[in-house]
Amino acid sequence: AWGRKRIIMKCDNEKPIVAVQRAIHTLRTEETVLENSLPGDSSSNGRAEQAVRDIEGMIRTYKDTLEEGYKVKLEHMANLLPWLVLHAGEMLNRCRPGADGRTPYFNLKGKRSHVRLLPFGETVLFQKLSTSGEKRNKLDQAFDKGVYVGIDPHNGHQVCLTPEGACRTRSIRRLSLI
Repeated sequence: AWGRKRIIMKCDNEKPIVAVQRAIHTLRTEETVLENSLPGDSSSNGRAEQAVRDIEGMIRTYKDTLEEGYKVKLEHMANLLPWLVLHAGEMLNRCRPGADGRTPYFNLKGKRSHVRLLPFGETVLFQKLSTSGEKRNKLDQAFDKGVYVGIDPHNGHQVCLTPEGACRTRSIRRLSLI
C-alpha cells in the first residue's frame, strides 16, 4: 500500500469487508496487521465513521445544490450520482486539513494539490485531451460544452460529462466568466 512495508487494516466485522481484508493479508508479502472492531461497536472505528458521515453530508449538500440549480430531482440525473460520491471524497482529500494542518493529499503525495476546482455539476467549456497520435483539425471548434463532475484521483485530470460520455481535460473555461 503506497510503498509502506507494514500496514494496519482496520474494519468492522461485516463479512464482505473481512473477506477483502483477509485476501489482502494473504496476498501481501510485507507485514499486515488486521484489526477489527467488536460486533455492533462502530464507534471504535471513529475516524473512518466520521469520514463516512462527512462525505454523506457533502453528498447531500451537492445533491441539494444541483436539484435547486437545475430545478430537477437527482433521480432524473442518476448517472451523476457515482461522480458525486467520487467528487465529495476528492474534495475532502484535497481541501480539508487534518489535525496536523496538512491535507490527506499532501500526506500521500508530499505536495499541495494545484488542480483548479469548480462547483460540481457546473456547465463548462472544456478541451478534450487528445489520445496519442490523434491530431485535431485546426478548423474544428477547440472547446466542447459539458458538465463538470470532478477530478480523476489517479491522474489529476478533470472530468466533464457530455452526451457521448466522460471526457478528460486539463483546460476548462467557466461559462459564467465568458
